[in-house]
Amino acid sequence: EPAALINASAYTAVDRAEQDADAAMRLNAEGPGNLAEICSRLDIPLIHVSTDYVFNGTAARPWRPGDPVDPISVYGRTKAAGEARIRDNHGKHLIVRTSWLFGPDGNNFLKTVLRLARERDSLSVVSDQTGAPTYVPDLACGLHRILQAVLGSPGFERWGTYHLTNSGHTTWYEFAAEIFRQAEQSGLQTPRLEAIPTSVYRTDAQRPAYSVLDCSDTDLAFGITLPAWQDAIKRCLETLQRS
Repeated sequence: EPAALINASAYTAVDRAEQDADAAMRLNAEGPGNLAEICSRLDIPLIHVSTDYVFNGTAARPWRPGDPVDPISVYGRTKAAGEARIRDNHGKHLIVRTSWLFGPDGNNFLKTVLRLARERDSLSVVSDQTGAPTYVPDLACGLHRILQAVLGSPGFERWGTYHLTNSGHTTWYEFAAEIFRQAEQSGLQTPRLEAIPTSVYRTDAQRPAYSVLDCSDTDLAFGITLPAWQDAIKRCLETLQRS
């Protein structure tokens, strides 16, 4: 007899999804649709984590929750399909889009560049893709606060789509540079960084060039503003050093 459900599962191998579209569709679209049907039968809220990759990356300002989606990869299309199935199957839903997740656990950009720093003297990083790095523990705290607001308001009606990322934005190159800058303060050896364009770094899936999310609606509805991404790096490195 759950009071609510948070779905944080997803097929997130963005490049592999280009050749494994069926699996990505099952996990990113069909699964959330099934969960929405179950939550509708149980009459409980569904909070679903989605992605900045539902947008095409051509905007000149942060993407708002109500902007039309236009994904440019299989991963983005399957996540957008999952959002649509949730909207079609359950009114009591909150779709929370986030971006560029990193943290002390699992595989992510921060841990990858720190590993490469131990293996290489130089590192090339894309400098023409812009987004908002988001620290997983900060996102989890934000989702918990949203859940508390939902369960603490019997007449809650602010259902819909929201954005939640750490404050500020950057490029992958600047993200790596800040990671290394802070790591050097702890005595870690870091490689020489080279900024390169996306055209040089070929991947199977196309990435949006600009995927910064406008989180102002989340602040208005729930009073949630996550800390700056630079501060999140600091806390993540401290956690890794303790482990």
